[in-house]
Amino acid sequence: MKTVVIKTGRQGCYIKNSECLLTVPAVQGIKAIDTIGAGDNFASGFISGILTGQSLLECARLANATAAVSVQSVGATTGVRNRAQVEAQLRSYKGE
Repeated sequence: MKTVVIKTGRQGCYIKNSECLLTVPAVQGIKAIDTIGAGDNFASGFISGILTGQSLLECARLANATAAVSVQSVGATTGVRNRAQVEAQLRSYKGE
């Protein structure tokens, strides 16, 4: 199935395919220091979700959380250091 995913910056992301239309809000309450690499990190989070069999909503949340971790540090590769860091951001994002 073909799916379109559009990252919409601080608004989150938009996902559309023949079965659904989702608008998933971004992580709130973070201070963005540097947005370089946010898109790449978003993509890596989304793809990671796909590869582990998550729903599109779960993939979007994981992608948003990964991007949120990324923008809190300077540079494209310094923010996201490990999966545990992203999982902690994801728990906070989902209100757990």
